[in-house]
Amino acid sequence: MITVVLGFIRSVMLMRLLSPDDYGVVGLALFFVTFVTPISVLGIDSALIQMKDPKRGDFSTHFSLRLGLSIIILFLGILISPLLRRIYLDQIIVVDVFLILLVVNILQASYSTPGIVVRREMRFGALAVLNLSASLAMTIVAPLLAFLGVGLWSLVAEQAASQVVRWIGFWVVLRPWKPSLRFLTEKAKALIQFGSSVLSSNLLGITLDLSL
Repeated sequence: MITVVLGFIRSVMLMRLLSPDDYGVVGLALFFVTFVTPISVLGIDSALIQMKDPKRGDFSTHFSLRLGLSIIILFLGILISPLLRRIYLDQIIVVDVFLILLVVNILQASYSTPGIVVRREMRFGALAVLNLSASLAMTIVAPLLAFLGVGLWSLVAEQAASQVVRWIGFWVVLRPWKPSLRFLTEKAKALIQFGSSVLSSNLLGITLDLSL
């Protein structure tokens, strides 16, 4: 309830401080991000959550795979950015926002594994506090930057602030898992095999939502 109220207050303040064009640019960038981020997740988060008695190698493989996929998506985004700049000659800034949001996606991927550990341990109180902290950070950072005149970048900062707070929460405060870059090919195949069905479902859901 608190996060909903904070979100409403934040939205009202931002709508008074920003122009429709600012929302349009960020909204268009988020449109592209919405399609590519499920690919970087690949459904492997759900695969690890449902796994019975996962071993340390399962978590380390998930961490490496999740982080690697997000970096690959950013690299592909950089490769297609010249084409996007030609398409959106009048709004080149859309591409810049898109690439920055992909960087934010890497930050999110970097804490995905410890986040799953916390969820598997059913530490929902800690997750609630973390979500509230992220919401507070967004409510402070975005309107403040908008008031200072940074325009649409306040909306980008809103997204980044949420991920930074969660990253600090999982890696600095909670620390439920010790990071490792160990990668097991068989474990990766099992995660991807289960996650592919989740990915198909997510992409279908996104497509249906956009068509309505």
